[in-house]
Amino acid sequence: MLIVVLSSFMMVIIVQTVVMKTLNTKVDNRSIITSVVIIISLYALPLIFVPESIVESVIVVGGAIVSIFLPVFIFRGINKRLSIYIALLIQGLIVAVAASVGWIVSIILKDAVDERAVDLFTYSVLMAVCVITARSGALSRFMSGITDIPVSLKVLLISAMWISTVLTGLSSMIFQSYPDLPALAISGVLTAVLILLVVIMCPMLIMNYLSSTHYKNLSDLMNKQVKTQLEHYETMSRMNEDIRKFQHDYKNLRIGLNSYLNQNDVPGALSFLKTEHLLIESSHTFETGNLILDALLDEKQLSVASLNTTIEFEGIVPWGLLDPTDICIIFGNALDNAIEACGKLPKEEKKVIGIKSEYNKDFLFITINNPTAENVKIVNNTVATTKENKISHGIGLRSIRTAVGKYSGVMKLLCVNGIFSVAIDLDFHS
Repeated sequence: MLIVVLSSFMMVIIVQTVVMKTLNTKVDNRSIITSVVIIISLYALPLIFVPESIVESVIVVGGAIVSIFLPVFIFRGINKRLSIYIALLIQGLIVAVAASVGWIVSIILKDAVDERAVDLFTYSVLMAVCVITARSGALSRFMSGITDIPVSLKVLLISAMWISTVLTGLSSMIFQSYPDLPALAISGVLTAVLILLVVIMCPMLIMNYLSSTHYKNLSDLMNKQVKTQLEHYETMSRMNEDIRKFQHDYKNLRIGLNSYLNQNDVPGALSFLKTEHLLIESSHTFETGNLILDALLDEKQLSVASLNTTIEFEGIVPWGLLDPTDICIIFGNALDNAIEACGKLPKEEKKVIGIKSEYNKDFLFITINNPTAENVKIVNNTVATTKENKISHGIGLRSIRTAVGKYSGVMKLLCVNGIFSVAIDLDFHS
């Protein structure tokens, strides 16, 4: 019997490992050794020190507790609270399904099949489903969505799993007390089926919610791109208008300039050019060392002029160091968030968006600062929000984090005394 319990426990650990690996976690080898010692102790010590009548119960309860907290010590690269949440969810889902299936089989077949054998079979099927969906990529998509849902939905999902488990256990105990009542047997089967459907439907409903949210996010991104393109076209239109105006006046301006030059009046010619604003200057306001970033900052500066806001750049971003697409993602999204924050401040108040970039020994350090109307709450290096749609909030920051990850980099958020900062460290050596 204890071998069956141990086998079931190991299957739960395997399922948790497969799930955690889909979230790109890393395994700590030292922790694995410690975990093996804990597992062996969990099954060996009760056999020595615990009365035989309750050995199995102690091992089952101990195994459930260990399986919930074990991933915290084994896996790296994942938040500990998120790790416990996933372990609770997986454990609750597996136990709820196994309890419901075991109850249905025990009602229908009664003593014809061993209860532990049914549990072992159920765990084996769930493990197989987990491995198959992991290979197909479906499990990775599901877990990515499950980890992004709001805390309230996480609590609801875990509660549904464990309440279903408790209800199944209580109903099973009632049925075992009155095994000869047909009506109770029928109601028991229906109850077990209902609980099983609830356990299966809860994740499906949440995935449907995530799917609709995903398409809304895509729509928001497309609208943002259209707005950005519109602003770009408006800028190009103003530039074209200036070019047409210059072409229209060019002939007359050339006549006036020639009159000064024919008289060898160079100071007069220079004064004429200055008066008519024809002195040739650099078309770039910014000189960052990267033409793509220069153009991006020029365009963003034009868009914030109406907000009484200026963009200041200090340092260098060497040409060819970053992919042009990643430059637009990192700086574009960070500046869009900064501009949005400046737009919430009084228009008469002068605002400055500061950008500092330092390149040193294959490391690029970028800091982008902007004022905010109020201190931004940052939780787990993520901006907390009171908006109803928390999932769609912070899409820009997630895009930055993805781009930064290509260069083995990290992004840190900070807000102190009304100044919000995005600090990015990129490692080109690795």
